[in-house]
Amino acid sequence: MRTIIGAAAVAGEATNFRRFSRAYTVEPVLVNGMVGLVGRENGRPRSVLGFTITDGRITALEILNDPERLALLDLSASAE
Repeated sequence: MRTIIGAAAVAGEATNFRRFSRAYTVEPVLVNGMVGLVGRENGRPRSVLGFTITDGRITALEILNDPERLALLDLSASAE
């Protein structure tokens, strides 16, 4: 897992997440009780993006793309 901090870094990583996940379906889910995104390929989770929100702003991102750790997560709770 990587944690990204700082406005420019967060914006850049969010753009990268979207660009690399174009082959996936991306949907909102609950990650540790907070809104996040999961990228799925053929129905299987490939990456998860969690947000830290402070004073109404995204201040950090946590990105997980380890298949073994992703398999342990319950990503069934939609954040829609």
